Amino acid sequence: MPQPRRHRCGTLLLLLAGSSTAAASETLRGTLLVSHQAFVERLYISRRYERWFGGVAYLVLPGTAGRRRSHEATGATATVPSQDACDRYGVACFLARRGAGRDPYVAAYAQLFGQLATFSRRDEPPPWLRPHWRGTGGVTGAVVAHLDFWLDPPSFAHRVDAGALDLKRPWTLAAGLNRPPDDAVREFRVFGRYCLGGEALDVDREWTWGHDAKDQARRAWAASAPTRAKEPEACAAWADLFYLPSPIFADFAQLCGTQFKFHHEVSVPTALRFLEVEGRAPAPQFLDCWGCSQAWAKDPAVIDQHACGHRLDLGQRHVRDAFRHRLDRRPFARDAVLESQIYELDAEQGGAWDGKSLYWETERNLDRWTNGCCRLPSANQTACGCVGRDPPRTDAAAAVPCHGAYVPSTVVG
Repeated sequence: MPQPRRHRCGTLLLLLAGSSTAAASETLRGTLLVSHQAFVERLYISRRYERWFGGVAYLVLPGTAGRRRSHEATGATATVPSQDACDRYGVACFLARRGAGRDPYVAAYAQLFGQLATFSRRDEPPPWLRPHWRGTGGVTGAVVAHLDFWLDPPSFAHRVDAGALDLKRPWTLAAGLNRPPDDAVREFRVFGRYCLGGEALDVDREWTWGHDAKDQARRAWAASAPTRAKEPEACAAWADLFYLPSPIFADFAQLCGTQFKFHHEVSVPTALRFLEVEGRAPAPQFLDCWGCSQAWAKDPAVIDQHACGHRLDLGQRHVRDAFRHRLDRRPFARDAVLESQIYELDAEQGGAWDGKSLYWETERNLDRWTNGCCRLPSANQTACGCVGRDPPRTDAAAAVPCHGAYVPSTVVG
């Protein structure tokens, strides 16, 4: 792995001297962004998030540290961070331990939010985060997102400031899971429901409920000693991004570490639903981001039009460069040390870019707009748009509530 060069703060400050310093929003300074499925070679992109969040940490699953992974479309390889790499590059890494249950994500979430719960109570970051926490106070919430799920922090901050998003409520994704095609529509579909119980759950055929998730959710619900929720429910939601406010860190960690130890795209939303029904957490807000679980965003114009989406096709150089350029265009307060570190990562990992894009490509026989989800002939291919086109066949009341959920890309400054 190449060694980073020394920081040339003076050089960087000269480069920035002629630019205007935009006022930074402090809206997300109490929020930790936790990225997983992360790669060392993508740090030059992900470290830019530190400009807006109180901290950025990288979640490394057991047995993956230091391994090289290949991109499924391009074959290009990248390296999962090891502790040595995290120390070398000066980033916060949470190396999860092996836990009970078959889903390593849920075990990692139990460990992570257990430590963040202590942080929120004592206002002292855990050792792996302490040197890298930029917040002015304690942690007030945490966003968990896959690295290939793109985010535009100023757009989210703007929506929070406008009252459209509430940092005191959980956020989860509005649908986005692919479900099998049916006889009528032989192409990608999106699972358009959220939580089901009783007969509606028994007869549901809109999703596969693999990994024995349906029955495990029922058993976990009953074993958690509900006092208000008499009928077990099972929820299915795309879990590549979710947000938790700090007051529910401990309860969420406890559920993930005990009963809710199964497929994460069922256990995470079902645990949140259980806490809501029990009166221990507010109802979540739903984010309607671009794409779905199998999407590939290859056109920078699509990425620019949405504040969040999946997936940022990091195997494509022109996509990486365009998103890096977009984050640099957003207003943020200049921190000389951070900008120097980003500058060095650009030189080592990113290279020069002339501002031109190849736009969308045609691998996988997918066109510019569909890219793995339902076929909507525009850039506005969101999960709720797909559900609107192909609504659930039964029990419309169980559909994901999409009203007011869309987070547009907001031009700020």
